[in-house]
Amino acid sequence: MNVACAGGEPLALTDCLNFGNPEKPEIGWELAQAIEGIALAADSLRIPVVSGNVSLYNETGGAPIPPTPVVGCVGLVRDVTRVPDRWRSGDRVLLLRGFGHGLVGFVWRHAHLFSLAHDVSDGGVELALREAAAWSGRAVDVDVVEGPGVIVATSDDIPWDDVVELGVVA
Repeated sequence: MNVACAGGEPLALTDCLNFGNPEKPEIGWELAQAIEGIALAADSLRIPVVSGNVSLYNETGGAPIPPTPVVGCVGLVRDVTRVPDRWRSGDRVLLLRGFGHGLVGFVWRHAHLFSLAHDVSDGGVELALREAAAWSGRAVDVDVVEGPGVIVATSDDIPWDDVVELGVVA
């Protein structure tokens, strides 16, 4: 999603899979699920997995490491002068709720309308808003509504089905 938030069209994925002993059924299952998830993501975005690295049999003190799949995405920003950067006074701060390839495609195609775009990940909406405010150097008084998606700041109307207005930048 970070590539899309910068206005980049996703082009390819790479991965690094770090797991314990795959001969143990539970570890083998974790590895298979990680591979399936990466394949589904690539398939839904219609992009290839072009490279990767696998490290198996990783243990410390006789116990397997936590499963650690890492995925990277490369993309193309066609006009670097239109990359979303910082929110501005008067911008509406919106949560585009959703996930998956539909949201990724929408965000990269419409990034030129955003003064800022920031994905909502493990920390949730509240953390994404704090990070965006710190990056922008400008606080905003918002109502926090949780959910998966992308925080955007814009003065334009956004044609996404599930949009929640969180506030306006002072």
